[in-house]
Amino acid sequence: MVVPGLGHRRVAGIRAALTERLGRQLIRVLLQAKAPPVALLLDVDREYREKTEAGSLRLIAPKRFNPTGEAWLPVFHTARGHWRFTALFSNTRKRMSLGRQRTGWLSTPTGTPSPSPSRPS
Repeated sequence: MVVPGLGHRRVAGIRAALTERLGRQLIRVLLQAKAPPVALLLDVDREYREKTEAGSLRLIAPKRFNPTGEAWLPVFHTARGHWRFTALFSNTRKRMSLGRQRTGWLSTPTGTPSPSPSRPS
């Protein structure tokens, strides 16, 4: 496995630590995982934006760039086939300074294959 910016020894060390902590089955699934199809990502993006507009998503209070502690960031969890996603708008200093908290790029911090492909979506 090639990871930009990390040498083979470092990758092997990280892999060994994760295997010890998380178990071999999860590591095997993650190492064999392929990226989800772009059409699937776009569908998750579309549904997230629609549900955000409708006001039907749970709101969380980001820890960064949120001095008032207000819960304003909609978060969306979904499963498609054997993929699980969490979608939310990017929360960066630049976006906050431009007043664009609810527009633009969508961050999907997880897009991992479920350990069990037979899990219902």
